[in-house]
Amino acid sequence: MKTKFSVLISFILMLFISCNEDKIGYSLKNLSIFNSEDDFYSYEYVENNDGILYEVKTGTEPKTDVQKAEEKKQSELEAYTAGTIYTIFVHPLIIEPKLAFDGDRNQSYMYDWFVTSTEFKAALNELYKRNYILIKSTDIYNYDEKTGKIYPKQLYLPKGKKPLVFSIDDLNYYPTMKNNGTAQCLYIDDEGNLADKKKIKGGFENDYGESIFILEDFIEEHPDFSYKGARGIIALTGYKGILGYDTQKGAKNIESEKKKALMVAQKIKDMGWEFASHSYAHVYCNNVSASKMNADCKKWDEEVRPLIGKTCIFIYPFGAEANSANLKVLKENGFRFFLGVAGGTSTLIEENYVRLRRRALDGVMFKYRSKNDFVDIDVVFKKPRK
Repeated sequence: MKTKFSVLISFILMLFISCNEDKIGYSLKNLSIFNSEDDFYSYEYVENNDGILYEVKTGTEPKTDVQKAEEKKQSELEAYTAGTIYTIFVHPLIIEPKLAFDGDRNQSYMYDWFVTSTEFKAALNELYKRNYILIKSTDIYNYDEKTGKIYPKQLYLPKGKKPLVFSIDDLNYYPTMKNNGTAQCLYIDDEGNLADKKKIKGGFENDYGESIFILEDFIEEHPDFSYKGARGIIALTGYKGILGYDTQKGAKNIESEKKKALMVAQKIKDMGWEFASHSYAHVYCNNVSASKMNADCKKWDEEVRPLIGKTCIFIYPFGAEANSANLKVLKENGFRFFLGVAGGTSTLIEENYVRLRRRALDGVMFKYRSKNDFVDIDVVFKKPRK
């Protein structure tokens, strides 16, 4: 059928060019037609009045194998109608368990609120086994900046998959973290790649034990774990700098520190990650005054936003959701997508904001054997933790 159609089109083109040769200055020299099962296009060779041949291609370019695979993938998507957007988060990972669980006064802090690189790897396998798939925050809503209104977006996913928004809180690398088993910072190595810096006797060495790298390797092995290149959201405060750099006002060598942090942040965004505010000073948004909430936003705008770029995402410190006065302040400062913490996950999309409630993947989940929809605790957490 396509062949007959292409011949008819070609015949019409010949008639047109022949009848109008003196007007357009071209004559048909030759016409060859290519047909395949999925594509049609034709090459027309036309000769101008000076006898020079020109090749003119009409119709549709043949699709590449990648394009065909993507079209097949899109055709297999189905509308997600369950409503719930699942959310889970971690803090910076423990890459040196012997420093975290060494019996000092910070052990309970590290034990309760953090997980190790090994535990995180096991958790990813559990999530994948349970048919979760990473999505971006913007996959579930549209935001009209002119009107300030939020519109729900229909999400389409591979059959049987459950949408998961993943986030990392406090990827600032506070001194307590750095001294008790987390990475020292994220940085760009000599080859231009992102790495994390691990403290060793007499100096530092490259390491790739942070969740960013573990997740990247997992997606490379299981590309169907990420929907449209989704990764996660990184929540940052500002009072102790960001990403392991002293970018806070008054810090020593602040300009060079800011330059490094800016490069790292851009690299992270290039990988598909989003950034969020975690407030400047890690404040309780449910009981701080509205004036202090606003001042905190302004300080975060001044010191952090220029380094990480535009964002409308706010992740509540301590999981404490803002009271009505502070929610109004946060909206006035441009935030529209909010994430808290709860015993379960829930989704709320209103006219001018979105709120998700998350579960923490941490030692508390293990200690109290918290019932959850995400992982088998006995698979992820092993005794002794290491």
